[in-house]
Amino acid sequence: MNSRPTDERALLGLLDEGETRSPHERAVLLAGAAGPASDVAIADLPLGLRDRRVLRLHGLLFGTSVHVQDTCPHCAEVMTCVLTVDQFEEVPPTLATPARVELDGWTVTCRALTSTDVAHALRAPDRAGARLRLLAACVVDAERDGLPVPAEVLPPPVAASVVRAVAEADPFAELRLCLVCAQCGGSWEAVLDPAHYVWRELAYWGRRLMGDVHVLARAYGWREHDVLAVPASRRAVYLGLVRDG
Repeated sequence: MNSRPTDERALLGLLDEGETRSPHERAVLLAGAAGPASDVAIADLPLGLRDRRVLRLHGLLFGTSVHVQDTCPHCAEVMTCVLTVDQFEEVPPTLATPARVELDGWTVTCRALTSTDVAHALRAPDRAGARLRLLAACVVDAERDGLPVPAEVLPPPVAASVVRAVAEADPFAELRLCLVCAQCGGSWEAVLDPAHYVWRELAYWGRRLMGDVHVLARAYGWREHDVLAVPASRRAVYLGLVRDG
């Protein structure tokens, strides 16, 4: 998507394009809408770098406040806390070089996962197959006592160490928040999925915009193109006039 992120028609087109896509495909679309990328395709960026771009898009479109809502597992109170996009900059960056795991004679070099890796894993026939595909994708090379071996034969303890190493190498790929309930004081961890959050915000914005288009189209006989061509501030005046009768 080459249009500016604030182009309303381009954003409505983005919603149309993502309507039938998987969550990971939507994440790639949102990350691409944040602006030009480097020479690496968005789908081939580490997941953490992709999701940083998604939150950057949120800042461009909706401001820096991120409203996180979850239910306390201790007392069932629904709690909302407000974070800022800037706070997420405190999460360590994705490692630029592959991570290394050495355990029980095994030496494994591994890298952060990408959207392409996840898409491939999702095509596996079952969860076990998907996990194996993800493991194979993140392993750059593996050796046992100096001899090369395929990722599929890594024993469970080594595979678990690789998973931990990949998570540590790309901490933004799974944003874990420590939440505290204002009602009972209980604490728990919640995972924030930036793409899910931003897509929901964008979908709400789109429905509201289409509602405005509907009102003005009925009142003035304008087409959608005509309505969106009117600057937002002037459009708000027309909406007020219509609603005031």
